[in-house]
Amino acid sequence: MGCQMAYAWNYLQKLAFVSAKRRQQITTPKALDPCGELWQSIDELVIAGPEILASASEKAFTHLQDVLNILDREGSELATRLLQDDAPARLLAHLDLLDFESRKSSMHLVSAISKSSPEGALLAYLRRQPEYIKMLLEGLGNPNISIHCSSMLKACMCSHDLVGELLHQGAATRIIELAGKEDFDVSSEAFASLRELVMAYPEAAAHFLEANFENFFGSYHSLVEATESYATRRRALKLLSEVLLSRPFGAVMVRYVSDSEFLQLHMNMMRDSSAAIRLEVFHVFKIFAANPRKPRRVELILLRNKERLIKLLENSVAEKSRADEALLNDLQTVISILEDLRAETARGPLPSQAGS
Repeated sequence: MGCQMAYAWNYLQKLAFVSAKRRQQITTPKALDPCGELWQSIDELVIAGPEILASASEKAFTHLQDVLNILDREGSELATRLLQDDAPARLLAHLDLLDFESRKSSMHLVSAISKSSPEGALLAYLRRQPEYIKMLLEGLGNPNISIHCSSMLKACMCSHDLVGELLHQGAATRIIELAGKEDFDVSSEAFASLRELVMAYPEAAAHFLEANFENFFGSYHSLVEATESYATRRRALKLLSEVLLSRPFGAVMVRYVSDSEFLQLHMNMMRDSSAAIRLEVFHVFKIFAANPRKPRRVELILLRNKERLIKLLENSVAEKSRADEALLNDLQTVISILEDLRAETARGPLPSQAGS
């Protein structure tokens, strides 16, 4: 009898324990995973009043760091999950609410997602969420977050296909517009993004420029001719010469230096009051001069203006070339080409003086 009572008592205790455990499972909410905690902290930040804004920002920063650390360990699996959660766009949408350190963490997280995601996953995301690129480009024009958006945008330029997709979505035109803005930070970040867009995978950019030559250079020349901004003109000329002298842009270069209006643009800029601008112009002009297959009108313009051009080059570039052997060689070569121009080799009526 005593044994039976002991057994019954133990059985009742076990039932009570199981019932208590079940009640706990029902009443205790399931713990969120790090990604869930991150989105919850972002949501809390959105509705946070001034009195708790600092603590909400700190909480968001902590969860951003947690997800970054896990991403370093888990790589592609978590990156895929974050893309499925629309993480890049969700972080970007609330970037202006975050404090500076949290913005940096968001920027690093988006870059890490781009690097860790499986091949083709980021491209599929950009095609599925085209609004993300529009948001990035708008953020690039916001002085408060331009540096962060520039970094996030460049993180989307890590393959040939991704660059092609950005160009297809009109990124180049918008970035050129932003590069011409008066705000120095916005303009600087836009130029950095534009250079990455055209030079990171030049074959993709060259294909786009060949297909959209008039529209692209119609927009780009607004930067070259931005007389109110020395920095804008110099950056634009520097990037232009870099593109034209890059082998993948060979077809673009030939088409550019065959355009007589483009030649006249650069000839007029060789009279600029800034020695630095004149030097950058020379690096573009020398490509026109060195072209062995100059169209007739281009050759005629050079012939008609050769004495003035030689004088300009000797006055404006020669001094800089004294300490630069490569520049001196380029200068001597261009002057020699101009001196060798003869009327009998350039048939047809001479055009009027460039710039007059």
